[in-house]
Amino acid sequence: MLTLFFSFCRPSPPGGADPKAFVLGVSKKELLTQQELLAVNRFLFCRGLTVIGQGDEVETHRRAVVNGTIFSCARWSRSKLKNSYTVQYEDAKESTQFGEIQRFLVLKGYHVAVIANLALHGSLVSPVTSSSELLNNFADSGVLVHHIVVTKRSNISFCIPLCRIKRMCIVVSTSGDNMLTLSTFPNLVEHD
Repeated sequence: MLTLFFSFCRPSPPGGADPKAFVLGVSKKELLTQQELLAVNRFLFCRGLTVIGQGDEVETHRRAVVNGTIFSCARWSRSKLKNSYTVQYEDAKESTQFGEIQRFLVLKGYHVAVIANLALHGSLVSPVTSSSELLNNFADSGVLVHHIVVTKRSNISFCIPLCRIKRMCIVVSTSGDNMLTLSTFPNLVEHD
């Protein structure tokens, strides 16, 4: 009976937070890396807010909820068991980007994520073969698989409002040279 009760419980936002995008859990005061500090200060400066100094600690969180989906940050050791930090998001120009969430922060009332950008490095072409000559001619022209992208880890970080995160991505494969193949199809099978 208790299991049934807890399965219907949903996290609720802290007072004043956007009900569709908010951080979860207890905060921890931490120093940011140089790249994270640059991303956070760019975010604050563009909004006319006071920037953070090199030695200032900020309020960090391990998890956040965006549109009912719980995301974790890459710096949380438990998130290595289930990757819920590789995401598709919109940048300030509303272009689709990919990245890995490094931290969740609350900055002067804004619930944000610091994301290490994954630069697009190509896409996959479907090796479709069929008994239909028309389909084979179409496939030979190079049919793009739009839900799969090839990315490369970069040293660039961005700070974005949580509401800009669109979906979790599945890491299909990785290689030693920081290349990641991602699928934007949601994984509806695995659960915590």
